[in-house]
Amino acid sequence: MSKKRKRGGDPIFGNWKIHLGTILILFLVGRFIYGASEKTIENYRLANNGKLSNGIVTSRMKVGGKGTISIEYSFQVNHVKYIGQTTNEGYEIGDSLYVIYLPKKPMINRSYTFIKKNYTTHIAP
Repeated sequence: MSKKRKRGGDPIFGNWKIHLGTILILFLVGRFIYGASEKTIENYRLANNGKLSNGIVTSRMKVGGKGTISIEYSFQVNHVKYIGQTTNEGYEIGDSLYVIYLPKKPMINRSYTFIKKNYTTHIAP
């Protein structure tokens, strides 16, 4: 006569079996979604709550094989220098541009032209 074993599950998860691979996949998918949306959220925050500053283009270089131009600029907030980047805007080294930044985190910044072109904003120079 064979004895039947009782199937008792963990009181928290019941009879579910959670595999480490499933947890890893869910984590990676979540991280991808967060990473993909992080810049968009920052851009909306800049469009709605940003402050303007004047910046100066400090470098311009071609990157990649499709002719993308990367432009680096610097600007100051409360006598602290910050650096930002934009792409495919018609600035040359030494040109001035408007920069929009978050007042509590100036390291989060974009060129005003980029925000104005891609988002609705009430902020104007």
